[in-house]
Amino acid sequence: MTHAANRMALTEWCAALYVCSILLFSFRGGLTIVTQACGFLFIAAFLYEVMFRAPRFAFSVPLPLGCFFAFMLYSFLSLIETNESLSMIVTLLLLFVSSLFMVNLILHAGHVRYLTYGFVASLLIATYQVWKELGGFTVKNGWDRISSFAGNANVFAIALFIGIILCAEQLANKETGGSRSLAFRAVSKSLYLLLILLFAYEILFLAGSRKAMIGLFLFGFFYFLRMLVKVKFLAKFAILAAGAGVLAGLYAMMRQSVFFERFSRALDMLTGSNVVEGSLNERADMIGTGLALWERKPWFGWGTDQFRYLSGYQTYSHNNYVELLSNNGLVGLILYYSMMVTLLGAGLRLLLGGNDRQKHYGWLNVSVVLILIFWDFALVSYYSKLQWFTLSVLIGLTYHAYRLPGTDREPAAAKQRKKETERHANQADALDPDHERGRSATGAGQSLAFVRPRAD
Repeated sequence: MTHAANRMALTEWCAALYVCSILLFSFRGGLTIVTQACGFLFIAAFLYEVMFRAPRFAFSVPLPLGCFFAFMLYSFLSLIETNESLSMIVTLLLLFVSSLFMVNLILHAGHVRYLTYGFVASLLIATYQVWKELGGFTVKNGWDRISSFAGNANVFAIALFIGIILCAEQLANKETGGSRSLAFRAVSKSLYLLLILLFAYEILFLAGSRKAMIGLFLFGFFYFLRMLVKVKFLAKFAILAAGAGVLAGLYAMMRQSVFFERFSRALDMLTGSNVVEGSLNERADMIGTGLALWERKPWFGWGTDQFRYLSGYQTYSHNNYVELLSNNGLVGLILYYSMMVTLLGAGLRLLLGGNDRQKHYGWLNVSVVLILIFWDFALVSYYSKLQWFTLSVLIGLTYHAYRLPGTDREPAAAKQRKKETERHANQADALDPDHERGRSATGAGQSLAFVRPRAD
């Protein structure tokens, strides 16, 4: 946790406003400028507080963001031969900058509480809009999929799933409720649980997104797997029974949904069965076209976002792997997914070593990254605002966990910063013996690796 005197309260609230605006405005044509304005406000507040109110702040670029920066530069170079889709580079640059500031805010604060407030607020506003539109919370047939402010049912369902992840993190975080009374913390936990149930209901019975349904199943499976590993031997049987019961109940609920037929057709297609459905068959044709384009330029591709112009579909390929291969070639695919691999590796190191809290962040990282990687077979995500918000949360929490006491599996950059800071501290101690006594008062549990040395 950040010391109160070093807290960036204005930035946290501006970040909450920014993430709230993503769902409410960024998918609505001319209103995108509202999200952009909120993003600039967030960055301005961040820079102001870093300069004047958080003197101990230390800016860092975690390795996954460095990998994406390399991919962004490569994407820019890939457009040298064409003047189309230059706006895509601007989009990637804005995503990188906003993600960089958001990750550093999480690293500094040590939590995503205010980001959760902002994003959950947008989902509740969207839920109210759905209730007004439907006059309730039920749909009568599988064609009445609800998209709310997102304009697309799949996007809305993914936003709901991100809300579930954020609420689950607050539910699992022992610091939720802060120093408030036990009753207040209990009420907070109960509210987060109710929000999880509400968002899950909307995914299953209102949005009908196959990707979100499968993600919901996988997240539940990973959660019970984590609990199974964590508890003692005899408790494992109770966890197995409870987990099987909950997942079976979730499946039974899905069978009652008017969208279950869509879900079952997707499963049939994954198992190789012959499926007749317009959207699935068209996407299969898109994948074939994208792979044919890739075969003609396998290493470097045709240029960022060129699939929409060369394929004849005038849209993206609905598969992130095929999109990257056809547009950026094998080199672009490797550069982009090196970000996912490094992030997943950092999560695995936490999961295999460290204290319980670090293992929790490792589990959250691995679970969500695996779901995102799976989703990429059915959507194009590399320039998605929701994707980058999710990745920012994961990168921030994962690399924050390395600053917690209890692990020696720090990334190389963190170790190097620790050595440099300790060298500066030793130099200060040699000049001022009282400095050593002041420094020791901070406590052995606080890492000095990310504290900027004071220029006395």
